[in-house]
Amino acid sequence: MTNSIFSIVVYKHHGLWVFDDDRVGLLKEPFVAGADALIDSLSDGKEKLVIIFSDGEFSGYKLVVDQNNILAESGTYYICRERDHKLWLCPALNLYYPISPKRIFIDYK
Repeated sequence: MTNSIFSIVVYKHHGLWVFDDDRVGLLKEPFVAGADALIDSLSDGKEKLVIIFSDGEFSGYKLVVDQNNILAESGTYYICRERDHKLWLCPALNLYYPISPKRIFIDYK
């Protein structure tokens, strides 16, 4: 992928936050291990949310997640300092970035 700013639509499916992305072959990819709780806190009770993310700063970003120093065999642990919230992002992140970014900037609508 050459684009450094990505947009996904996350939605509730059987009680889980999931997303689809035909560009990388994902269908109903779930968010778990803290990422789901972070999305819950951002959703304001909505069942669908657009998340825009990049490994570089962009105009209008609202949150930053930084890699945590916790090692994982797969996936990457992050912390959202604005909300004092820990989360894990699964290896699907590496479909967007070959190496998990040290920092991810996020906007949501």
